[in-house]
Amino acid sequence: ASSLELRTIPEACKGCAGKECYSGSEKAGGCPFYQFPATMDTNRNCSICANCVKTCPRGAIDLFFRPPGRELWALRHPLPGEAFLAVLLVSVVYLQTINMTSAFPVFMKWMVEATPLGTYEMALTATFAGFIGLVLGLYLLASLLTGRTGGEGFGFGFSRFAYAYIPLALAGHLAHNFFHLLMEGPAALQAALDQLGWRLAPVAETSMDAGLMTFTSVTMVLLGLGGSVYFLARTGNAHAAKGWRTALPHLALVLVLGALYLQMFILPMNPRHAH
Repeated sequence: ASSLELRTIPEACKGCAGKECYSGSEKAGGCPFYQFPATMDTNRNCSICANCVKTCPRGAIDLFFRPPGRELWALRHPLPGEAFLAVLLVSVVYLQTINMTSAFPVFMKWMVEATPLGTYEMALTATFAGFIGLVLGLYLLASLLTGRTGGEGFGFGFSRFAYAYIPLALAGHLAHNFFHLLMEGPAALQAALDQLGWRLAPVAETSMDAGLMTFTSVTMVLLGLGGSVYFLARTGNAHAAKGWRTALPHLALVLVLGALYLQMFILPMNPRHAH
């Protein structure tokens, strides 16, 4: 989803025999992901560490802007492992945020007392595993229906459309950590300034208006949900014979997950995780 990419400048790269961008030099190490920048056309194995920029003797590698998320629908070779990871991200972001709500301790108390699990640790493990399994199961169903709708098969439905779920997971992650930033940021800044011997006025955790916090979080989720819907349509139009209609099963699942995210951020939040 990055808006930046490290790419080679073809004219400056021609005739290079050393390939220091790949193997490294005395200036910096080689690519930690074993990528050769001259042939790289995706960010999937690039952390923008800039080792290649430091080691290239010709100045043939530069940082370029690109439309955010373009790679999510234009990716040439989708991978099943990355598809599974994208679905896992959506699940884990939800689970890591829902346990900050005031409703989560009530639910966990019920899990411990009303089920045979007996301990908090077992109840928490069952909750995480159950939700992840549910989302993955629904994703498998959506992929199966997508493959039948478009005629491209289950593998196409599973691997190709998963990347469009990333904007929703990213939005939930940003909304979650924006809450921490506003609540704990001032004290964290003072802790950093303490290392330099700079002391500001006494800093306490920020008490932000709950309505404004909810509005900010919901806005972020709506933007992420809109991004996921947009990239589902772009993916269908770019790669499926029947166009965006092929993505309808995934669209239904994204809308369900988006509704869960919105409902979660509307709930009252605790300043700390409720474990």
